[in-house]
This record gives sequence, C-alpha cells and structure tokens, in this order.
Amino acid sequence: MKNKHLKEPDWNNLENELEEWERKLVKLRAKANVVGHELVQDLEKRFESIKQETSALKSKTESEIGDMKESSEATKQALKERAKKSISAASENMDEIRQSVLEKTDNFAERTKDTSKELKKGAGDLGQGFQKAWSELRQAFETAYNRIS
Repeated sequence: MKNKHLKEPDWNNLENELEEWERKLVKLRAKANVVGHELVQDLEKRFESIKQETSALKSKTESEIGDMKESSEATKQALKERAKKSISAASENMDEIRQSVLEKTDNFAERTKDTSKELKKGAGDLGQGFQKAWSELRQAFETAYNRIS
C-alpha cells in the first residue's frame, strides 16, 4: 500500500537526463580540439561526480523510504493493538455496567415488592379499622336514635 503523502522520486527521469548529458559530453569530447581538452576533462570529472552523488542520493533516499515504510507498518500494528485493547476494555466496562444495572434493578424490584406488601397490609388494616369504626358509629347512631324515638 503506497502512502499518499510520501512520493518517491522519479529516478527514471533523472537517469534519462544524466544519459542525455553523457551523450552531450561524448559529442563535446569529439570537439575537444576546438573547445580545449582541459574544459572537456573538467566537465567529464564534474559529470562523473554528479553521477556518483546521484547514485548515493538514490540509495540513501530508497533506504530512508524503506525505513519509513517499516516504521509506518510498526505504527499501524501498534495502533491496531491499542484499538483492540480499547475495544476489549470498553466491552468489559459495558458488561460491568450491564451487571450493575441488573443488580440495581433486581434490588429495586425487591424493595418495591416489600414496600408494596407493606402498603397493601396497611391499606387492609386501614380498611378494617374504617369498617370497625363505621360499624361502631352506626351502632352508636342507632342507639341514639332509639333513645330519641
């Protein structure tokens, strides 16, 4: 997979240009008598120096690009591992939260059930108390009515 941001140099284009300059030097060498042997020799030395520098630069650049690709792969693997660990931790956290919610729900249901029983018993007791009070009140009214009549 090629990195979008990392462009490899166009070595073919550079090598083509060097070959073109070499052809021009060959033609110039043929005319050395006209331009002078020293000038042609200086140009040839400089050309050879440029070719060596270009070759060294190409090797160094390709090595650095290779190192960057390896580093990129290592970073990608490290990020994948971190992502897996984060997903696993999040999953465990969700399981803990789910369990906690279930426990709290069960606990709330138990408390509500107990409270509901107590309220039902209290309402029954209150109803019996009203029934007894009403019965006694009715009896008192009947007794009072019978006395008056």
